[in-house]
Amino acid sequence: MKKTTYIILTILLAHLLVGCEDFLDAKPTKAIVLPNSVDVLQNLLDNNGNFNQDLSLGLLAANEFHTNESGIQTYEPWERNSYLWQEEPFGQDEQIFEWYIPYKQIFYVNNILSELDKIEDKNQTGYDQVKGAAHFFRANAYFNLAQFFLPPLGSVEDYANPYQIPLKISPLLTFSPEMADVAEIYQLIFADMAIAIEHLPENTDYPSRPNRAAAHGLLSRIYLAVEDYGKAMEHAGSALDYQNELMDFNQLDSSLVYAIPNFNPEVIFFSVLTGYPFTYAQTSIVDSLLYNSYQEHDLRKSIFYTTRTNGNINFTGNYSGNSYSFSGITVNELLLISAECKIRLGNVAQGMDDLNRLLVKRYEEGYFEPLDIIDQEEALREVLSERKKELAFRGLRWSDLRRLNKDPRFEETLIRKLDGQTYTLQPNSDRYVFPIPPVELAFYK
Repeated sequence: MKKTTYIILTILLAHLLVGCEDFLDAKPTKAIVLPNSVDVLQNLLDNNGNFNQDLSLGLLAANEFHTNESGIQTYEPWERNSYLWQEEPFGQDEQIFEWYIPYKQIFYVNNILSELDKIEDKNQTGYDQVKGAAHFFRANAYFNLAQFFLPPLGSVEDYANPYQIPLKISPLLTFSPEMADVAEIYQLIFADMAIAIEHLPENTDYPSRPNRAAAHGLLSRIYLAVEDYGKAMEHAGSALDYQNELMDFNQLDSSLVYAIPNFNPEVIFFSVLTGYPFTYAQTSIVDSLLYNSYQEHDLRKSIFYTTRTNGNINFTGNYSGNSYSFSGITVNELLLISAECKIRLGNVAQGMDDLNRLLVKRYEEGYFEPLDIIDQEEALREVLSERKKELAFRGLRWSDLRRLNKDPRFEETLIRKLDGQTYTLQPNSDRYVFPIPPVELAFYK
């Protein structure tokens, strides 16, 4: 079986790499032919290096770290331009993997679903898992694309350009893919997630395989991004019904560089950000405002961060247990979503209960005093501050900036200084939407 799977993966990869610069429109125009075996299709979905990846653009362009003159010299042109919020970040001939990777995931899924539909015995073991996981991964790929290459849902009128991206739901590689706007993309995302929840099992063998809790967790993240706080709260609660254990940071060894173990009890679904040197380089220096926001006796300051011999502070609090930047679904993220949504909807006391349940596990034992805030706006500010501290360096900050900037109370102007120049990103700027890379755009006109 393994030999067969490797052969299939090799064939798929060969097709993907043929004309990779125009991946979406490559020839031939026929779908890839795969053995229609549930086991083989599951093995394809278990290719973690393909599916369990999210995009690093949000980490690069947000305000959780800065680099220096030495660090910027190691950046590729598109990385430097994105870091400095340039209007045209991608060069004419640059292959942008932040675009390529999600469409590669979509391509795999479309072929897997096509072959799955040909299987006559829909009741065989593993069929529902494959179907649910495929729709989960496609929804996540389009959600990632929407966070960077489309404006926020409901904000189209605030942007100058009529942004669209290719909509691919067929295994065929067509020359002129259908283009879709943000509303159409989210329509597909929600349809895929409905199927995922229907078919995914309650439990899976590995956290890299999505289960029903992971699907509810991803939907909660998606609904938060589109500011549907009622549904975000509902799905956070549904996910937490399946899994809700928190680590006690008092039990972790802060002397370790990577103190948080891989596959710890908080991990509902495992994935990482795409790997580039800036995601782990010592020249990626933690923003001082973020670092100094942790109070005395807050264990996250020593668990999440490492101070180097030159004084630079780096983030090392990945839930991957190593240098890979974790981006998956976790109990702590869902508790914060639940807390924020409850507060926004007027249930301040319940929201603070969720927040206190998290924070008591993050402070030195005996030093945490439960927060007793009854004012809605003060409570909201507190939970948003804790969200920024607890979920740092997961690639979520960019999405948060996009939605929070629409509220004058929480908008931020981002500032970078490099080589004697100052760069700014204004709230709700068009530069919160990245353009389609020119090497790809040439094929859609």
